[in-house]
Amino acid sequence: MRYKNELIKKKFIEYNQLKKKASKIRRDNIIKAAKEEIKDISDSELKLLGIALYWAEGKKASTKNASATFTNSDGCMIKLMMRWFREICLVPESKFRASVQAYNSQNIDEITKYWSELTGIPLVQFMKPCLRISKTSKGRMGNILPYGICRIQINDSALLAKISGWIQGLSALSSSPA
Repeated sequence: MRYKNELIKKKFIEYNQLKKKASKIRRDNIIKAAKEEIKDISDSELKLLGIALYWAEGKKASTKNASATFTNSDGCMIKLMMRWFREICLVPESKFRASVQAYNSQNIDEITKYWSELTGIPLVQFMKPCLRISKTSKGRMGNILPYGICRIQINDSALLAKISGWIQGLSALSSSPA
């Protein structure tokens, strides 16, 4: 009886492994095909992408020191937004400021250098980093972001107002009847 149960268990495990492998192959093929659908981004598409990403992840509240601020941990998203700021918003290089947020257990110099190279913003234009106490030092294991979080800041109230108008324009489109 034990032999029969072990054999059934072994066949069940093999079946699940084959099914999992087939599922991964199917998923990888879907991802590859979908990736190939995305070729180049036109200026109008870049404009809309940047507006939508800023709407989701950018600072919208206008304060006395109004600045356009975008924060994220995804390097690809930060690169896309830098392209948007440069090509669509026409932000001069001298206006960019950046800062990183990371845990105190991480190498802040390496992280800052990573974001500087990725964004093309010189290190001298980086502000003081924001350090957080590591979750692990409090006895909790956590998934620490390897490059922390990058904040891009442009001190320009006119740009913030323009972005606000673009977001309102997109918002108006979403509320109009189909």
